[in-house]
Amino acid sequence: GAAIQKGDLKIDSRLKEFFFFILADPIQQFYYDQITIDHLLAMSSGLMWDESHKDDSKDSTIMKMLYGKDQMDMNQFVLSQVVEMMPGFKWNYNGGNAVVLMAILKKIYGNDQFADDLLFKPLKIKNAFFEKDASGNAIAAMYSYMTPADMIKIGLLYLENGSYQGVQ
Repeated sequence: GAAIQKGDLKIDSRLKEFFFFILADPIQQFYYDQITIDHLLAMSSGLMWDESHKDDSKDSTIMKMLYGKDQMDMNQFVLSQVVEMMPGFKWNYNGGNAVVLMAILKKIYGNDQFADDLLFKPLKIKNAFFEKDASGNAIAAMYSYMTPADMIKIGLLYLENGSYQGVQ
């Protein structure tokens, strides 16, 4: 949201502007080419995804992303998923969307400092961070660490529609 507000990212920017793939299936290519930042934020990217967290779930995409054998690059794992339907058609909670959004922000800003600059410093959060995968991608779907008091600040930001202590 802060990157959009600053004009560094547009909500209607397409995923293909940041990660370009040529897919064998023309329908898959068409669907992939339609995915926007808005679709990623709204959990309507159309990517086939199972967010179940059961230990024995063989179909859980999130568990494969987090704990799959030889899983090194979670962003690439997410981007390798089948686009099962036209983006924007159906809501499906997808933690992988957050991983892709963080990778996009890293491309825009050239480093991982953006989380501190755009979110943590304005909220006066000093010791928060996102854990990273083996390729250095922030795992934004989970594994963010901060104090309970700092979590409350995130909750207040949400409750106030992106405003904290009167500052948007």
